[in-house]
Amino acid sequence: MNNKIFTLSFLCFLICVLMVEHSFSQASLGIKAGGGLFNIKSSLKSEAIPSWEAGFFSVADLSEHLTLQPEIDYSDKGGKVTFEDTACTVHLQSANVRFIVSYLFNERFALGAGPYFSYMIKASQSKVIVPKSWYSPFGVGLNAAASLNAGLWIFSIRYDQSLTLLTRDGDVEISKSVNPLKSSHVSGFSLVVCVGFD
Repeated sequence: MNNKIFTLSFLCFLICVLMVEHSFSQASLGIKAGGGLFNIKSSLKSEAIPSWEAGFFSVADLSEHLTLQPEIDYSDKGGKVTFEDTACTVHLQSANVRFIVSYLFNERFALGAGPYFSYMIKASQSKVIVPKSWYSPFGVGLNAAASLNAGLWIFSIRYDQSLTLLTRDGDVEISKSVNPLKSSHVSGFSLVVCVGFD
C-alpha cells in the first residue's frame, strides 16, 4: 500500500512537471535537499528535533514576477514531547508533494508560499505513547519560503506548518482513550537547497 501511494504521488509530480515543461519554455528540473528543526505542538511540553528532506523540484515562470515550483520529496520530521515525566522522541517519515508560488522582487530575492500534501510512510517513537495506528496517514500543510536565487542554485529558508491533526482525533476508539498527542500539529523551520539541471 505504501509503495502504491508513493508511486501515485511520484506520478502526480511527473504530470505536474510535464505540464509545466510543456506550458512554460523557461521551466527547469532539479534536485533538492534540506535540514532544519521541527517540533510537535500539543498540550505536552515539547522540544524541537533535527529534520531532513530530499527529493526533486521543477520551477517555471508564470509571469515576469511570479514562479511556480512543484516539488516531491521524502522527509523526516517530528519532535520530542514529555509525557508522564518521560521524554519521547517522535519521528514521522512521509512522502510529500509541494507547490510553491513565489513573487520575485528582483533576479535574486523571492518570497513564496503554497500547500503540501503528504502520506506518512513510517512513525517511530522512542517510547510508545500512542499506537502507530492512531496517526493520520494523510496530511495537508502550508510552506512559506524566502529564497535567494544564484544561477542554477536556489537557497530557501522555509517555515512548514501542518494544517491537519497528527492523530485521528475523530475516530471513536481514539476519542474514548487517553491520547497524549490529541489536537497536535507539526511545524518547524528548515534550510532547503535546490540545484537545477541546465
